[in-house]
Amino acid sequence: RNGSQELSRREQSIALEFTRIEPRDSTFEAFKNFSIEEDYSRYGKLDWYVTGFDVTETLGARSADSLDYFVRFASDERGENYYEYRSPLPSSGLEHGLNWQEVSLDLTELSSLKLDPRFPQSEPIYFKQVRPGHPSDTLIVRGRPSFTRLRRISVGLANRAAARTFASGQLWFNELRATDVAKDAGRAQRVQVSGRMANLFQYSLGWNGRDADFLSVGENRGTGNSVDGLSLSGSLDLHRFFEATGIVLPVSFNFSQNRSRPRFSAGDDVVRSGAQSAASETFGDSRSWSASYSRNWSERSNPFLRYTIGGISANANTQNAHNHGPTGADRGRAVSGTVNYNIAPRSLLAIGLPGTKLRIYPLPERFFWNYSVDSRSSQTADRNRDNGQLIPRSSIDGRAARVSFGADTRPVELFHHHFEGLRNLALPGGQVGFINFGRMVSWNQTMDSRYSLNRGTWLRPQLSWNSRYAQDNGPEISPALDIKQINNGQSVNMKWDFPFDGLVPRAPGIVMPAGEPGGRSPADSARSSASKPATWRALLSRLGTISTDGTIDWSSSYSRLSGIPNFFYLAGLSGNPGIGGSRPRMSERFGNQSTRGFNWRGGAHGRLALGLGATIQTQAELSSRLSNTNQVERREDSSRFPDLTVDYGRVADALQLKRVMQNPRLRTAYNRSQTVEYVSRNEKSRIATSSQWQPMLGLAGDLKNGTRLEMSVERRNTRTEALQFGSSITNDRNTDVNLSVNRSYSQGQKVNFLGRESTVRSSVNLGLTAVYSRQSGETIQTQDQRTRLPVKNDRLSLNGTGSYGFSSNVTGNLVLGFGQDRDLVRDIIHRNVRVELRASFTF
Repeated sequence: RNGSQELSRREQSIALEFTRIEPRDSTFEAFKNFSIEEDYSRYGKLDWYVTGFDVTETLGARSADSLDYFVRFASDERGENYYEYRSPLPSSGLEHGLNWQEVSLDLTELSSLKLDPRFPQSEPIYFKQVRPGHPSDTLIVRGRPSFTRLRRISVGLANRAAARTFASGQLWFNELRATDVAKDAGRAQRVQVSGRMANLFQYSLGWNGRDADFLSVGENRGTGNSVDGLSLSGSLDLHRFFEATGIVLPVSFNFSQNRSRPRFSAGDDVVRSGAQSAASETFGDSRSWSASYSRNWSERSNPFLRYTIGGISANANTQNAHNHGPTGADRGRAVSGTVNYNIAPRSLLAIGLPGTKLRIYPLPERFFWNYSVDSRSSQTADRNRDNGQLIPRSSIDGRAARVSFGADTRPVELFHHHFEGLRNLALPGGQVGFINFGRMVSWNQTMDSRYSLNRGTWLRPQLSWNSRYAQDNGPEISPALDIKQINNGQSVNMKWDFPFDGLVPRAPGIVMPAGEPGGRSPADSARSSASKPATWRALLSRLGTISTDGTIDWSSSYSRLSGIPNFFYLAGLSGNPGIGGSRPRMSERFGNQSTRGFNWRGGAHGRLALGLGATIQTQAELSSRLSNTNQVERREDSSRFPDLTVDYGRVADALQLKRVMQNPRLRTAYNRSQTVEYVSRNEKSRIATSSQWQPMLGLAGDLKNGTRLEMSVERRNTRTEALQFGSSITNDRNTDVNLSVNRSYSQGQKVNFLGRESTVRSSVNLGLTAVYSRQSGETIQTQDQRTRLPVKNDRLSLNGTGSYGFSSNVTGNLVLGFGQDRDLVRDIIHRNVRVELRASFTF
């Protein structure tokens, strides 16, 4: 059932059998809860059939007098807020036949009870009324039910007699259904206007709305809310009036308003008007202004002005918002502004040292100072559910201000230093007049240096060093700002290339043009024999350029310390900020967590030429990480060797693959890696070894008819040995076979199909991919060599794709797929078929 169609369900009946109902409004009921709220507001009626069967009093008389049945529609799972229809139970029996009574109840008969002037407006709510035109029927409202959010429907019996007891009987309730679906037309509207007045002013206006019954694509019922939205924005470039000054001064304005009014009152199923309707409305609007200032300074401007007031830029923003809804209202206001100062005066002063080319730059490469202030206020109120009055809940006013500053200095090209700090101006600190300088809450600095030695082709290492320090002592760590969170580190890096390919002027087997270095004329045979390189040079030159690199890194961090770190820790040269010793500079506070780390890494890669254009790209890597957290050590060593990628070059041509393919390419890649984890410096806890062929053999190329073909076989093996809390070995083996075929036809291309030539009228792309994967593995306990948790499964995936395009306005695609997963251990098979057809028309 849904709100857009009317369905008659046959299995909507219940039979309640009872054995004893005492007098004086004794009741019993059967109910069904819904997992989510059901909306019945788009239905007009509820219909059902009811009868009593073989109802017997305690004295043996067969009569249902004084016995009522009821149907309740509740908006909560416990049945405390409900609509109720109550009526005398019809009497039936085998002697007189079944006396089915059909009931047709308008939903408005129940919901309109809330509009009765006698209906209570505050808790507890219990209101009943005789159904108009049916003096024996009673309609009841308890609590705050609504047909827009039904959670429970129940059917039951009630004995209204003062002294009669019913010994046994049955209630038959059948064919409960919702009918008379509302078929209301919905409307939506949208208006968008934007424009620009020369280069001075631009604006944009938008309005959109939809009523409660409008259906968007993919919806089967309206949202039940009428929604309107208005947006207005504009910007004015004031600097156009004085453009020659270089000042940039844009001003912008934004306004937005949204209104949502439900068909029914909030939390209810009654359509109201006037003030009651306005109380269910959700409304919000916001306005904002912003302005910014900057100035473009040319190189020919006055240097004094450019490096003083030329670094100033600023912006200001203000915003206010108002919102109100059925449950409350709020409003807020925010004002923020920033002033930035940024200059780069390094080139103003350079001091040369006599007799050398060294120049010293005492001024910073960059200096910045940023001031920001943010002021906010908000008021929130809750709406009284009974009378709609607003009750103030909170009023918040706040202001935050800060200054961030920093600089980059490079006194010589070899050394660079950067620092930046943050002062919180909301904290009490040094004050001059009305200016509060606040407190320093953050500090960061870095240093780095790079040097390249150039002593010939072979002696050209590149060395670099960098260090870092960070400090955070904000009020969130300690209100008194006496506890710091600090960390530092330094790293040393080196890169060194060995150009073995430079041992000979040219690679063997390649004839260079005459006249170039290392080249020869075909007739210069005598000179050729004299300039032939030595064999060892020719062999070593096939190694190409071997590149090596290495890194050593130290780091430390402390979460709660008091005091001032020593100079070497600030520079990143030491891992101890001054804890302990005869004259400690810092002390640990409760809850401190200290971490020390030492990492190193070394790697090399190169390329080996084999002949026929075949090459092997190889690399190796070793690394180690050591960490100490509160005297608990952990170490991890990793290695990756060999790591080979073989490109077979013209070997594919030698295998005559060119007869069936154009530009065939064969490729193989293999790598092996191992990671060893230690719980202390030397106690192993886990060893993971992995070897991969990706691919073991791969072939790619174009067939003679233009079809792209790619095939590959891949293999992955992983062996994990757990050495902590016992010993076990887990193996995981994977094999993949991949096939991909693709063909493209362009518009106007001639194609020969079954001996007939035709012209392609659109762009067509066809593709087929197939993947077969097989996985196996197990876990072996080292103590008894027993195999546990065996894994053995395979997977097959076939996908065919096709796409066409007559133009950029008419496109489409088709996807056909088949998949199969087999668990060979448990003999479980899953299959799936995918069919997808999509077309797009753009007008």
